[in-house]
Amino acid sequence: MRIRKEMKSVVLAGAVGFAGAAAVAASRDSRPNILLCLADDLSAMNVGCYGDSQTRTPNLDKLAAKGIRFEHAYCSAPSCAPSRASILTGRMAIELEEAANLFGGFQSKYQVYTRLLEEAGYAVGFERKGWAPGNWKDFGWDHNPAGHEFGSFAEFMDQRPKDKPFCFWFGSLDPHLPYDDGYAEACGFMPEDIVLPAFLMDSPGTRKTFAGYLAEIARFDREVGERIDLLRENGELDNTLVVVSSDNGMPLPGAKTRLEDRGTQMPLIVYWEKGILKGGRVVKDFVSTSDLAPTFLDAAGIPIPETMSARSLMPWLASTKSGQILESRDYIVTGRERHCPAQPDSWGGYPMRSIRTKDFLYIRNYEPDRWPQGNYPTFVDIDASACKNDYVANWNNPEYRDYMALLQKQPEEILYDLRQDPNQLKNVAGSVQYAAVKKELAEKMISRLQSVDDPRMSAEGWRFDAYEWFTGWQHPAFGGTWRECGQEGL
Repeated sequence: MRIRKEMKSVVLAGAVGFAGAAAVAASRDSRPNILLCLADDLSAMNVGCYGDSQTRTPNLDKLAAKGIRFEHAYCSAPSCAPSRASILTGRMAIELEEAANLFGGFQSKYQVYTRLLEEAGYAVGFERKGWAPGNWKDFGWDHNPAGHEFGSFAEFMDQRPKDKPFCFWFGSLDPHLPYDDGYAEACGFMPEDIVLPAFLMDSPGTRKTFAGYLAEIARFDREVGERIDLLRENGELDNTLVVVSSDNGMPLPGAKTRLEDRGTQMPLIVYWEKGILKGGRVVKDFVSTSDLAPTFLDAAGIPIPETMSARSLMPWLASTKSGQILESRDYIVTGRERHCPAQPDSWGGYPMRSIRTKDFLYIRNYEPDRWPQGNYPTFVDIDASACKNDYVANWNNPEYRDYMALLQKQPEEILYDLRQDPNQLKNVAGSVQYAAVKKELAEKMISRLQSVDDPRMSAEGWRFDAYEWFTGWQHPAFGGTWRECGQEGL
């Protein structure tokens, strides 16, 4: 089992415990099962154990109380398919060519943890949303990269070989839009009683949508609990590495597809009775959901491919410490390319990169003349909802000017001082007093991006806009699909 060089110091007093865990993982008969419970559009800020008092996540909170909660976990990209590709490959989405885009292609040349586990004797499956949305069928795969599809976890548990360890991907559809009318109220989430995040305008449509969001979070929590119960009933819970996380943030204006925390900070809860040396801990190191692939391989005793730029979290599971454990894990870099072809005159995306530390968030917009979530009135990068309808209706309303500013064209650089501005609403990038901080953050971010050969660090960034958009959607400016006329908008 490999622990990368930068990780060696993290083991500390847990070194003996980790060695024991490694010995267990290396034994075929006792290799751990793996259950990944992945929400669809859930921000960390809306989980109970992350500080939200109005949401209802008793099952997630219980797992966190007995396991490990990562305070600073981030997705690689705040968009469904790119983030999921990153989770599977253990690489930043921007390393994955077409797969950096929503509705892109996912090439089978990339190593994914599911395939490596299956080759090592694991039974591998998924339910509902695996790697999606996008095209894997034309890129060398014989099934979804997340595994073999099953109707449910119960069906998988019934059909799996009982003498093999298993790896299962529960890809919930919650809390992704759309939300059923009346469901939130039936669950006790009354729109008039909702406390909205500071970045959202207060309107009837916003309240209705946010209530639906909270209701579906509660449903995701309940379904996670049902899968934990099934593990327990089958006598598999103690030796199952359970991970709960999400692909990107809430599907509301100014969140999903954006690099502020509301779009990129994910819940990350790890529970493993036999593999965690000390539970009930909160870790403040900055980690990525892309770290899950090498973690799963590490736990199973499978060599981690050198191509995986992410790092195993196994040393954190073996530690007994809370708080900041490894000093070098004091920042995270994220990015995005095309979510939807949201620009009025091209098929281009909105290229962004960011670096997040404890005190600052620095964002670089590489095409500031483009619209960050699409232009008025379509805002193509924002999912349809009553909330979105209210934003469109109030676009020119001076009362909501500050909220609409998040959807306007953005400056090339954004810097938030999180000590003064935890809601990440005031850009101080132009302030002289922050010049040194901005320079330091930009240089550190660029160094990390260069280390993974980000095309935006060379003259190759245009390729992200040139990759095919695999849908039948017709761009209004060109009157056809990407395949029919995409080259016109490059």
